Amino acid sequence: MKKGRITGGYLRSRILELPRGNFTRPSSDFIKESIFNVLLNRFDINFDKTTVFDLFAGSGAFGIESISRGCKNAIFIDNQIDSVECIKRNVRTLGINEISTILLQDVEMLSECRIASLAGSYEIVLLFMDPPYCKKELLLSQIKRIRNIFHYIKRLLFVIETNDSSLCESEDYIDPSLNLSESELTQQLDSEWKAHRIKHGNTYVFFFGMNGLDDHIKSSR
Repeated sequence: MKKGRITGGYLRSRILELPRGNFTRPSSDFIKESIFNVLLNRFDINFDKTTVFDLFAGSGAFGIESISRGCKNAIFIDNQIDSVECIKRNVRTLGINEISTILLQDVEMLSECRIASLAGSYEIVLLFMDPPYCKKELLLSQIKRIRNIFHYIKRLLFVIETNDSSLCESEDYIDPSLNLSESELTQQLDSEWKAHRIKHGNTYVFFFGMNGLDDHIKSSR
């Protein structure tokens, strides 16, 4: 059985079961730690006030890491039965069933009303998107759709992990005012959005924050 571990919070060092097979791409511990360091130190995320969606969830690692750091409402969505059963075992073992919602469904088939109702009334909505084999068209279409669903949310943040560097070409801090017309992800942005990127090996992680998040972004320069 493949295993991972939780990298931070009150569940730190607890073991996570990983799904069997090759249809998932588990994130390394280093990448997970890097992602949450950015969320906590650059975007100043308060997980107590955050609803987390772990889309294309795999083992549910991102949602579980968020719960470990204080999140009280995590939604895990995946269309693979092995992944969903794996997430159920993980949340049951960790004793976090009551604050976890697990759905066996294609993300794109989930209705807008259902997504909005799952989010509840939290101040921040954070979405982890790690589609297997970087389904670019699906990724971009869901970003646009979810932006429209949560147009009323003051603080909305996407975290996207991919092996496809073409999604964003900038090597530094990404700002919509820069000349990034060839970047497919930054074309989704407008003046209210800010973005950031980290890279480790062949893995790229993009962070896109909206509205109120801009006021909380801590400059790394």
